[in-house]
Amino acid sequence: MHPPSLLCALSLIGAIAAQAPQLTPEVLGRPTVGCVAAVGSSSQARLFGGQAWVGGVVPFTLHPTVSPAMAVSLQSAMLEITTRTRVRFVLRTTEPDYVLVRDATINSSPIGRQGGLQVLYLANWNATFEVVHALMHVLGFWHEHQRPDRDTFVQIQAANVDPARAVEFAVVPLGSTYNLPYDFGSVMHFGATEASSNGSPTMIVLPPNQSQQASIGQRLQLSPGDVEVLRRTYGSLVPPLIVSATPSSVTSYRASAITLTGERFDEASRVLFRGAAASYQVLSPTQLRVTLPLLPAIGPAPISVESGAGLSQPVVVQVTGLDPPQLEGPPVLNSQFSIPFRVYSSNGRQILLLAAFNNSPSIASGIVSLGIGNNFSAYGEVATGIADASGQWLTNLTGPSGLPSGTSIWLQAVSFDLANFTLPLAVTNVLPVRAF
Repeated sequence: MHPPSLLCALSLIGAIAAQAPQLTPEVLGRPTVGCVAAVGSSSQARLFGGQAWVGGVVPFTLHPTVSPAMAVSLQSAMLEITTRTRVRFVLRTTEPDYVLVRDATINSSPIGRQGGLQVLYLANWNATFEVVHALMHVLGFWHEHQRPDRDTFVQIQAANVDPARAVEFAVVPLGSTYNLPYDFGSVMHFGATEASSNGSPTMIVLPPNQSQQASIGQRLQLSPGDVEVLRRTYGSLVPPLIVSATPSSVTSYRASAITLTGERFDEASRVLFRGAAASYQVLSPTQLRVTLPLLPAIGPAPISVESGAGLSQPVVVQVTGLDPPQLEGPPVLNSQFSIPFRVYSSNGRQILLLAAFNNSPSIASGIVSLGIGNNFSAYGEVATGIADASGQWLTNLTGPSGLPSGTSIWLQAVSFDLANFTLPLAVTNVLPVRAF
């Protein structure tokens, strides 16, 4: 399916083209004239060229020199781009920035959106990918052999270049390559003898890539690299893809971040954790880190990544309780005010918080072990409760009145399921505190 605005534009072109679907012999017989990029027409180099079209929407209109059959050729070239990325070509109504397409003796376009009216000149209507090449200029892309790093991959034979076209071999110093590999098969790469003044090569592929000499200059298809730079600039037609989540299981007690591996994460506009927006950081097009909410509820948690093309399929991570449970709190108790203590366990579990004031051998061994390697001879229950959905139980304690300052107190909690009571009980760490 094509976007409605594109369907509208193409249907109008098709209606025009239906009157005369064949290119004239004069047009069919035109020699391939290559491309003349309007260098200098865009002062701000972006992507691998000029300014992008807002939202990927390119309004255009046809000059009277464009015949119905030429419009069909233009439609075919546009479809090569719009069926792969979120670029949309729409017939202009009142948009201030637009492209006027006209027949000419050259293929030429400014690089990217210029603001206001800009003209796309086309000569080789009978060569679909010559037209695609020119449309790529419209979308903001320079030639591949003008990359800042091109001298590592090809050597320009300046003595063989037509002086009138020498500027088309100049390096674009501000052009961003997205850190993608040099693309010998790009539809934006010149051929070996393009713009030659004497028929000799204007460009030679350097070692160790000499086998790519025959690949440069192809006009049969958009290369995978062409599609990727279009995607990175304008977005794709499909949502992000999540392949895996690491780790696949986290405890609610220490849930911090999940790293997703997949595709198209650089297009992310939102990440959903259990249907609610979550903080995230795009690490690369294939990796994204999701910051989980504080103490998420225990249980399965679907994570999805959203882009302009829609929502990815969810990946489910498991949020678990803590086993053994963990007791946290301050190192002192005060008889004047309440102090919070927390136990992290599993959701719905019964929690008993116990205290002891000595570490003599216990006469009740095998029930509750307080201390490391010792049982306490005396202990008392100081609080009880049930862990919430995230496995957390919070209680506030006040120090015993009249207890001498500096008295040592050992706290430990036990956790168990009332509906499935088994021994031994799950016990937390021992937390030493002092009376203050």
